Amino acid sequence: MSTKPNRYLTVQRILVVEDDLRRQAKIESWIPDDANTRLRTVRSGNIASTIIELDNPSTWSGIMLDHDLDIINATTTYKSGADVAITMIGNTRKDIPVLIHSMNPEGSARIKGLLEGAGFDHVTRLPFSDLTKEAFLEWTAVCSERAMERRDEREREISEEIWERTQRARARLKTMT
Repeated sequence: MSTKPNRYLTVQRILVVEDDLRRQAKIESWIPDDANTRLRTVRSGNIASTIIELDNPSTWSGIMLDHDLDIINATTTYKSGADVAITMIGNTRKDIPVLIHSMNPEGSARIKGLLEGAGFDHVTRLPFSDLTKEAFLEWTAVCSERAMERRDEREREISEEIWERTQRARARLKTMT
């Protein structure tokens, strides 16, 4: 039996920006019981933008984004999925997969253009009516792979930093002796 930790047990977090409760339930039903995927579902662009602004840029393994979202109340400025995308540009990593599942063709095209124009490298546009469990699971597999790549990159950076510190400490010790 191997003592090497299983890389695939890392929990991935998916932010789902969707106001339709039936769609939310459908997405949640697609997550296998034994999966290490956690969904955080929000109904309004205002809340989604605030979450994205406050979280670490690497918090999310993937973001699912609708365009036409709930209005919180009459006194709060409405934020659409495009507004959330603008918030993402300055507050998330560009290698986080994004799945635009809006049924609004113009809105989803605008979101895709904003994100790709800002350097996001894995933006998928698939209307919810065409989104299947299989397509969703394929997308979450990409999210998982990207998250593991980011984690591995960070581990390499930490290892290199430790190596450099060790070398500097050895050099200082040599000068003392």
